[in-house]
This record gives sequence, C-alpha cells and structure tokens, in this order.
Amino acid sequence: MGGHLVSIHSEEENDFVADIIGHDKKFHTWIGLQRTEDHDVWRWTDGSAVNFTAWYTNQPDGSPAYKHNCGHAITQAQRPPEN
Repeated sequence: MGGHLVSIHSEEENDFVADIIGHDKKFHTWIGLQRTEDHDVWRWTDGSAVNFTAWYTNQPDGSPAYKHNCGHAITQAQRPPEN
C-alpha cells in the first residue's frame, strides 16, 4: 500500500535492477516509467524527474502504431539481435 514501481536514476541503479531481474529471456519487467496522455513526456510514477535513461537502440521510436505508454526493463540477454 502506497508503494511505487522502481524508478531508475543512475547507471548503478540500472545495474542493480538488472541484477535483480536476472537474465530470463521469457519476461520483461515493468518499471515505474510512463508516458503522459499526449505522448510527449515520460515520467516516473513516484513523481521524480527522469534524469537517466538507457533506452534500447532507436527507442522510444514514437511509432503511433504501438503507442507505448509504459516502460519496461530488459537485460542484455533479453534484447533481440540488432540488424
């Protein structure tokens, strides 16, 4: 009650979260990152500033076909090969 999903503010925190998530290729882990209704701004659900990102290549791509509104974390092992 009254909790939040994780917000990540540094490389160290990102590494810590990746260690907790593990390297299971079957699952992505939802984090406390969400996009505003107008799709222009990403924010943390706890209200803290988005001052660190480690987006996957070409993400977020802003594709209107997908309209991603929530962020999730994947580890290096979970990432698809780049073209």
